[in-house]
Amino acid sequence: MDNKEQHNVYFMDRFTVPQKSLATFSARMNSNRLFVSKLPGYRRGEAFQTTDNHGSATVITLAVWQNEDFLKQAKQLVQAEHIRIGFNPVEFYEYLNIQMEREIFFGID
Repeated sequence: MDNKEQHNVYFMDRFTVPQKSLATFSARMNSNRLFVSKLPGYRRGEAFQTTDNHGSATVITLAVWQNEDFLKQAKQLVQAEHIRIGFNPVEFYEYLNIQMEREIFFGID
């Protein structure tokens, strides 16, 4: 077993959200966080928010997965759920003028 299979995987998204889009974004984010919290291998999640110098919200979400395999499975299940409910994240972010950055980190302890 390599390091990625043995340690937690940290899935982090950083969003820059205009104030006028924050309520709509927050509702979608909370719905998504509830969905992923019920998936196999999910350990915990957190969300953080601050306001930048231009008045936009900076929102960071963090989901911790048991290992990389569970994260891969979760991505597939989330994509299937988006198709089922007719949600297109790319269009959603473009329409609301939201910028997103994603990073994945692997535990090293």
